[in-house]
Amino acid sequence: MLSAIGFRYILRKLVVSFLVIAPVVIIMGWITLAVKYVGMIVTDNVTLSIFFKLVILVLPRITEIVLPICALISSIIVINKMRVDKELIVFMTSGSSAASIATPVMAFATAVAAILLCVQISLAPYAYKEFEAAQTDIKNQISMSIIKPGIFNMVGDAVIYVGAKNEVSIEEVFILHAPKHLGTHTSVITAKSGHYVQENENVFVVLHAGCRQELDEKNAVISSLRFAEFTYDITPFFRRYYTGGRKAASKTQTELRQAALTTTDQELRRNYIAEYHSRLTTPLIPLLNTLIIVLTTIVPGEYSKRRLYAARSFLFGIIAHIAIITIINISTKQTAIIKYNYMAIFAVMAALITAICWRKSA
Repeated sequence: MLSAIGFRYILRKLVVSFLVIAPVVIIMGWITLAVKYVGMIVTDNVTLSIFFKLVILVLPRITEIVLPICALISSIIVINKMRVDKELIVFMTSGSSAASIATPVMAFATAVAAILLCVQISLAPYAYKEFEAAQTDIKNQISMSIIKPGIFNMVGDAVIYVGAKNEVSIEEVFILHAPKHLGTHTSVITAKSGHYVQENENVFVVLHAGCRQELDEKNAVISSLRFAEFTYDITPFFRRYYTGGRKAASKTQTELRQAALTTTDQELRRNYIAEYHSRLTTPLIPLLNTLIIVLTTIVPGEYSKRRLYAARSFLFGIIAHIAIITIINISTKQTAIIKYNYMAIFAVMAALITAICWRKSA
């Protein structure tokens, strides 16, 4: 059996390695996601407070993605270094089995899994909810400036021109709507004035005293309609900033369970169920990866000459990670496979534990 000193020694090395690697990887991922929001400060006059709030709230999303990978890399680095420095041989010759040497590694993986579970169940839903609120603040801030006067503004499938504007209204409006998809018609709208209206997640321009001309390309007929008031949706202009709320991601586990029972929308119900179980499944990845590392790195001992233990462990760990994430993503469409995801993970873990206990180190 591994002594208490040996247990603390290996565990300390794993924790130190993780504390060095995880912040670097998380910050790199955070910067990558934050860069795409920088343009909002310049082009749409978004305040720095809203910008920093937005980019800080993506940290839980990054953490839940990279934390298992950081744990995998840390474990591989520590175990491989112990192999190179012959420390594994020392432990084994002193009577420690591969399974006992694996106990601090499994304790480390369990701690990472617990952190990941807390992030996904407690922190991530709150962050997603605040992220949606920050996006709403951005919409409110840019909704009065998304159409700039004196230039042709590209708005989805439309081109909009206004001669003048202030914080409340616009004047001398011209809109050309040329949809790219079939089944709709090209139209031209002109109006003397208009004003902004916001409803829930959409922003509209209400036009006054104008004319709408529509071309039916199939019949080559132009129809005209004069109006006193006409409402036009300009929400697509800021779709690049606002991706829409992830209703499932912003709910707690209790809310997800209740929403899945009460909603009549089958797609939403699948999303709620998949989100609920994905938060319970993802923390199993560090445990599965650790068993793979133990079997491919610690158990072989010294009877194998030269093998790329670290590369092999990393490859198998990444494959396991990708497989689980892929099944989780598929489960948003087919909730019936969720139970098989659990069964597959626990079956593989049981097989790895059996192999570790059965094989004797050299």
